[in-house]
Amino acid sequence: MSGLPYDIKQVLAQAGIQNGMHIVEFGVGRQAQIALYLSRKVGGDGQVYAVDILPNDLETLRKHCADQQMHNVKTVHGDFERIGGIDISDNSIDIIVSAHNAWRVNDFSIILKEAQRLLKPAGKILLIDWQKNTKNPISSESLQRLDLLEAQRICAASGCDRIEKVLSSVHNWGLILHY
Repeated sequence: MSGLPYDIKQVLAQAGIQNGMHIVEFGVGRQAQIALYLSRKVGGDGQVYAVDILPNDLETLRKHCADQQMHNVKTVHGDFERIGGIDISDNSIDIIVSAHNAWRVNDFSIILKEAQRLLKPAGKILLIDWQKNTKNPISSESLQRLDLLEAQRICAASGCDRIEKVLSSVHNWGLILHY
């Protein structure tokens, strides 16, 4: 398994992830790199909920966790594109991480609403996604992606207290939403 790109690690660090936190990752992906990274960051007192609609991706993560004896990752089969689509208690999560999901969903604002339902007061949502014109073999055509300004507009409409731009590279943009 390859490591996370440096810019993604930087953004995760800027989110303020600490030992003992409860974090949700929306969309685990085939390699589950972010969930595994988060597991090490929150330590034994923390909890990572890895949410995906694809059972195979969750099974792969369970195997990685068993092999690496990571006991603080819980896989959750759920739909973050639906309010109440994830079986996690309201107001129980410190940080939600959604990486490279905006281009996949029909209504990005629904993801934000579902995330807000899960967040504790003063919680954060970390969004990382592809720049609109980045060439990437796994993502859709650039017309289906959000550019940074459109993402900021949708995020501002979600009612967050503050939007912090934490990444703008050739390939990715990143925002932290403070609620």
